[in-house]
Amino acid sequence: LEVTMDQLHALEQQVSASTIIPLGEYIKFETASSAVNDPTKSLETVEMKETLAKAIDQLSEKERLVISLYYHEELTMKEISLVLHLSEARICQLHTKAVFKLRGFLANEAFDL
Repeated sequence: LEVTMDQLHALEQQVSASTIIPLGEYIKFETASSAVNDPTKSLETVEMKETLAKAIDQLSEKERLVISLYYHEELTMKEISLVLHLSEARICQLHTKAVFKLRGFLANEAFDL
């Protein structure tokens, strides 16, 4: 492959970062039990939401709609397929593609820090 060991390790780190970070970590909201007035946590939450919003803006219109309907409106894949007049399999594909894009974007943001 004509790749140095350093380049290989950098590539491995990029690939593993994009597959290890669970999307749920970026969507979690503070629970009432942890609602201690901690400015650091509050700032981190605001930054996390802003980063997630930037990531969602990178998605196509259909992918954004599927993510919004699934996570915000809490519709099932079947319900989303009825709303968008697409097959349930296509909704699953769009959701999976969107989640991978979001993970990749968020992993790159974390890697840049």
